[in-house]
Amino acid sequence: MASSTKDGITIRTMTKEDYPSVKAFMKDDFFQSEPLWQSSGEKVQSQNEKENDEYHLSMIAR
Repeated sequence: MASSTKDGITIRTMTKEDYPSVKAFMKDDFFQSEPLWQSSGEKVQSQNEKENDEYHLSMIAR
């Protein structure tokens, strides 16, 4: 899929190089607002982090 830009917004396919910044964004702006995270007091998204990273990166590569 080729990237396209309209009104200053670019839509393109995610690459493996994007993963670290997307992961940081999700941690800071999504997971910390998740009720399970807030009620448990634990970093729920960090459980099985290695396996989750491997899975997510494999999905990007397709």
